[in-house]
Amino acid sequence: LFLGDFQKNFPDPEGLKFPDEGESELFAHYTKSNCELECAWSRAEEQCGCRPWYVPSLDSAQTCFVLGNLCFDQIMKKIEKKKITTNCECSEDCSYNQFS
Repeated sequence: LFLGDFQKNFPDPEGLKFPDEGESELFAHYTKSNCELECAWSRAEEQCGCRPWYVPSLDSAQTCFVLGNLCFDQIMKKIEKKKITTNCECSEDCSYNQFS
């Protein structure tokens, strides 16, 4: 059974997302972690008014300079430590890779 066959026979299994589904603007394949990262980047940009040069963007986002980079990094750390919420609604992955 191939992934495409599974998707046709079992659409939207309990809200899970397949890699070719989702509304990601920056990543080619959906994963929950990609969704959360994209959302965190948006939240940090909203707080700081810019994105560092190494964070992809499709719009005309301002590129951070020194103080903006510091702000962005601090916001990302606060998001990681759950001191700031992102209010993202990212579905679980339907398929994933696990490395050991």
